[in-house]
Amino acid sequence: MNTLRDLVTALRHDKDRRTMLSASFSLLVSCLYAVYNAALGIIDTSAWLITMAAYYLALAMMRTLALLNHRAPEKTGRLSDRSIMGLCAALLISLSIILGGFVHLALSEDHAVRYDDIAAITVATYTFFRLGVTIQKAVKAKSQKSGAFIVIRCCSYVDTALSMLTMQMMMLASFGGMDNGNDILLNSISGTAVCALSFALAISLLYRRSKLPGNQ
Repeated sequence: MNTLRDLVTALRHDKDRRTMLSASFSLLVSCLYAVYNAALGIIDTSAWLITMAAYYLALAMMRTLALLNHRAPEKTGRLSDRSIMGLCAALLISLSIILGGFVHLALSEDHAVRYDDIAAITVATYTFFRLGVTIQKAVKAKSQKSGAFIVIRCCSYVDTALSMLTMQMMMLASFGGMDNGNDILLNSISGTAVCALSFALAISLLYRRSKLPGNQ
């Protein structure tokens, strides 16, 4: 009981620890969702779901690296903020190119994914969860200026945008039908927007990185 009370007291007075705990929980949910997508993709033999799972896992791995590196003692040779931000920027640029090509392929070949009720509810729940987390991170952005938190925030933005794209495609496939040219146009615009966001965040990271001292 005393241990629990001590933990609550420590969290109350340690803003950095609260932030890390919140980021860890969000990361755990994202990893579980990625595994769920992978399992669903294998069962339904859906290249789109497997690709989304790989995309979510890549973002989760980047956030994990940022978290672990931030908590590592300085004497253990942890990566600098410049290195972490550079790695994340490279990842986001690569993922934006891959996702752009795959979205184009999926739409041009009419590979619409239609979810059952349980899967649809899961997608919607995760999307609204990500929206809440992203809004929270945006509100706290000014007080979290370390490289690790910037990287986590950027990955969170892309994760949220991708989940919104997935929910939109799911709803149009289930209720609108991909035979409608307007549906394809809307998905194309949204997919391009997600890729552009990922690329823009990568450029933003590179710009922030260039402003840091060489050893930071």
